[in-house]
Order: sequence, then C-alpha cells, then structure tokens
Amino acid sequence: MSDKAIKYADMSGGIFADIPAFASATVKDARDFPARTEEPVAFIMSGIPGAGKSSFLKSAAQKGLLPFDAYCLDPDATMKSMPQYRADYAALGADKAYELWELPARKAAYDGFEAAIASRRHVVIDMACARAENLDMVTRLAQAGYYTRMVRIDCDVDTAYARAVKRDRPMPKARIVERAAGIAALEADFRALVDEYHILDNADSARPYRLVASHMRKVDPLSA
Repeated sequence: MSDKAIKYADMSGGIFADIPAFASATVKDARDFPARTEEPVAFIMSGIPGAGKSSFLKSAAQKGLLPFDAYCLDPDATMKSMPQYRADYAALGADKAYELWELPARKAAYDGFEAAIASRRHVVIDMACARAENLDMVTRLAQAGYYTRMVRIDCDVDTAYARAVKRDRPMPKARIVERAAGIAALEADFRALVDEYHILDNADSARPYRLVASHMRKVDPLSA
C-alpha cells in the first residue's frame, strides 16, 4: 500500500455515522486515492472555544476519516509543538510563553498553509471561523478549486467556558461570547459558500456531536 494514499476507515458507526458524506464513504481501498487529486478537499471546523472542535478532529483522524497527509492549520497546535515555546512555558509560565511565541507560531502555521495550497494538498482548518478573514480564507480555497466541507460544532457559552477554563491558558468568557457572535454573523455567508455545511451539537456529554442539520451542494470527490 502506498504511503502516499489517502486512507479511509470503516465509518459505519460512531459520531460520524449520521453525517451523509462520512456515512457514504464506508470502507475503501486506500490505493484508490492518490495524495493529490484534481479537486483537493478542505475540511473546515467552526465553533467557539471549548465546543469540541479539536476533539472532533482527533477522533476523525483516529477513525481514518481525514486524509492522513492533509495539512492542519492550527496556530495554537503549531505553537505548542515549538521547542522554544515549551522551554519558555516551563521556565516563564503559560502567559509569558504565549506572549513571546504566539506571533511566530501564527506565521509558521500560515506559511505552511500557503505551501499546502500551492501544492494542492488537502487541508484541515481547526479554528473558530468567527472572523471575516476566515471567510476570505475559505472563499480563496473555493476559488482555488478546493472542495469545501465545513463542520460547525455548537455548544452553549457556559458549557464551553467550563471546558475552556481547564486549559493551560484559559480564555476569558467575554472572548467566547465574542466568538459566538462572530460565528452567528457569518453563518449565512459560510453556508452559501461551502459545498457541505454540517451542524453538530456538543453541549450534552451524554449525546456528543449530535447531528442537527446538513446542507450539501456537491458530492465529496473522496467519497464518490
């Protein structure tokens, strides 16, 4: 089996089974999927901090639902992977380390993203997508010929804040409220732009990632 193949696992159950594009893929031979396709795919997350975006993506990757060679745009994860940040985190604390390395990490993450687009790699965007610049980014991907699949993870602010406050560098509740307002303001624009727009509710830990709605304009070339 080529290490350049895109691998999909059995998607017959679990939190993805109700999403049409995921459920339709089922088990496929990885050799059928070359690393580059005529229509690369962008997997775009949206949701307030603490909603469960990164956990969703981690589960998706473990289940083989994402191309293993996709580039993931996540400036926070890029920062945490930097040895300099980790050293300053240990020596100076989370806030000072963030102050020193947030901008260099953001530049490194976006430089990698630009290189991924130039080589037409599949990409994953793990961000809130609550700002106009995020809409511009996805518009650019669509114009560049990417198939765009967006998954919005919904969660009430209080529940999300209770989760976010446990992080190394807790986010103020006011910022979570701000992100929620930004997501709501851009919802119609994103829904009209992307090829797929799925909404999952993750407020209830007893029923995680419950499908609320799916809007599909095209069929994912990796699932066809």
